[in-house]
Amino acid sequence: MSSEEVLADFRASSQFDIFRTMDQAALDALPVATALCAADGAVLRFNTKAADIWGRAPLLHAAPPVAFALRTGELTCRQVVIERPDGSCVTVVANIQPLKNDAGRVLGALSCFYEAADGKIPEADRGEQAHCGVAEQTANRLAAIVESSDDAIISKDINGIVASWNAGAERLFGYTPEEMIGKPITLLIPEDFENEEPQILARIRRGERVEHFETVRRRKDGSLVDLSLSISPVRDGNGNIIGASKIARDIGDRKRSEAVLTKHAEEQAALYEFTAAIHRAKSLPEIYGAGIEAIMRALNCDRASILLLDESQVMRFVAWHRLSDNYRKAVEGHSPWPPGDKDPQPIVLGDVSASDMPAPLNAIIRYEGVAALSFIPLVSNGRLIGKFMTYYDRPHDFTASENSLALTIARQFASGLERQRSEQELREKEERLRLATRAGKIGVWDWDVSKNRLNWTESLFAMHGIEPEDFTGTFEGFYELIHPQDRVHVQRTLEASLKTGAPLELESRIVKPNGEIAWLYTNASAVRGERGAARLLGATLDITERKKAEAERDLLVAELSHRVKNTLATVISIAQQSFSRGPSIEEARHSFSGRIRALAQTHSRLAEGNWAGVSFEAMLKDELAPYAREDGGNIRLSGPAVSVNVKCAVVLGMAVHELVTNAAKYGALSDKTGIVSVDWRLAPGKELQISWAER
Repeated sequence: MSSEEVLADFRASSQFDIFRTMDQAALDALPVATALCAADGAVLRFNTKAADIWGRAPLLHAAPPVAFALRTGELTCRQVVIERPDGSCVTVVANIQPLKNDAGRVLGALSCFYEAADGKIPEADRGEQAHCGVAEQTANRLAAIVESSDDAIISKDINGIVASWNAGAERLFGYTPEEMIGKPITLLIPEDFENEEPQILARIRRGERVEHFETVRRRKDGSLVDLSLSISPVRDGNGNIIGASKIARDIGDRKRSEAVLTKHAEEQAALYEFTAAIHRAKSLPEIYGAGIEAIMRALNCDRASILLLDESQVMRFVAWHRLSDNYRKAVEGHSPWPPGDKDPQPIVLGDVSASDMPAPLNAIIRYEGVAALSFIPLVSNGRLIGKFMTYYDRPHDFTASENSLALTIARQFASGLERQRSEQELREKEERLRLATRAGKIGVWDWDVSKNRLNWTESLFAMHGIEPEDFTGTFEGFYELIHPQDRVHVQRTLEASLKTGAPLELESRIVKPNGEIAWLYTNASAVRGERGAARLLGATLDITERKKAEAERDLLVAELSHRVKNTLATVISIAQQSFSRGPSIEEARHSFSGRIRALAQTHSRLAEGNWAGVSFEAMLKDELAPYAREDGGNIRLSGPAVSVNVKCAVVLGMAVHELVTNAAKYGALSDKTGIVSVDWRLAPGKELQISWAER
């Protein structure tokens, strides 16, 4: 039989499986120097202790005890002198255990050796028996390690063909040794990992050890298992790489635990970030966005939506992810709980196709591509306010922990939503109050008497003409703003209200920093404590315009009374002038009427100007208008714009009337070709000089 055939027979033997599949680290851990050789004495495997003793790779074929054991097939214990590469020699005790195939033929040997103490060997009568037992014990120990290992220990040749298969491999993968030995290791590799084996074999051929790495393999039943693999090259006695030993450890439990921990950490992170986002949110859309993100992240769903009850108690979409317009329009308004439900519970459909929901709704959901979904109620203050929904593109197993997490998100979301709604409503009320107080010049204030602290609305600062940072917020600071003549009155009124608890009504003046004086009306109520009034709550109204209007009204009434008296006196004077010269009654009546009309006309012009004065030119035009030709050529007016005050206007109006009347009767206006020219100017000292000329 050729050496190649012997080696092949040796490799196929059950005894050799024990050693060729052993990881090098396990071989190095043995307490004695160990080497495995073929029938011709060529070393196939050895540990670091053997290399240390030999100073190189062991050369067992040169040792007579090995040759004896291989030739006779008997256990041998002999002294051997080893010459090292550096020329030194060492005496060792060698224990050689022949290894046989199943037919009993010697295929190799396992040698265990150690240095003899002081170059001496033990007594022959007991030493040989003892030392020969070391090899057998070592072989048994190695076999026990491999067979009892919980890990799968597999060997394969350089082409990836399985050469050995221990009990751990059978337990892990489900294949028996008979089913796997001689078969390619790729039977265990899933399609997605097929590129791993060529890379592993390439590294083994280069003599590289593949340290622990995580991967996936397929069992006999088709299921996948997570593994940690470590692979070491196997060499023959000449150092040639002839295969690889592989240790596979099932890390499925660890992976599942890690996945659970990772999922839990992700859920907690999602909840934490969701809570933080709710507190940072400044608007409802920000709350909705944070809610969708938390639902998608924590519950690992494919789609999500949030619906809230509107004022009509109809469910309306407010936020969604990956839902079509048609779907939303079709299902909007649907709620699995009645509006008055006091304790709505989550509803989950792990498989929509198998659910008993109404057929039309089922068809809409399935058309959207949704295979599983859940309805999670949103409850606030014991009432249903909406729901959020999770959608899955495949049937989904809703676990109890997942449902609990969904309810936690729902509680957080409902709480944040109600808080945001309350804050928004408060902001809107404050804004309405601010606009109302600013538009109506109304300020609201609160005086904490015991702490002497005044709180003002923004409009009060504007009323007083100061900035908030310029106000001390104390009664003394307010007291300084009161008009000096009103301070005593204000202080007495406040003290009386605090003492009796009676409502306070007060009108007083303030002096603004720019010196402007304003009138304020204040109405307040006292809030009483155990020791009397504890604070005053009030509103202040700027009544400056009203006060000015009242002053103007009083002035106008006085002025009107004076003007009426003057007008009556003028009427009496006109009557005397009209009826005292002995004209006929008809002429007197005509003269009186004309003068009264002129007076009325002047009064009308004064009324148009709010009795502030009247234009002299307008006065002339009013009187001359009845006598002016269409082309206006018989009347010529020239002068600057002059406003005549009330007193002068009445007198001057009457004078102009008399001049026009005389011109119409006897002068230029009595003839079609006549011309009246009026020129005026303002002389120094604001004297009005008038020139009346007729031609």
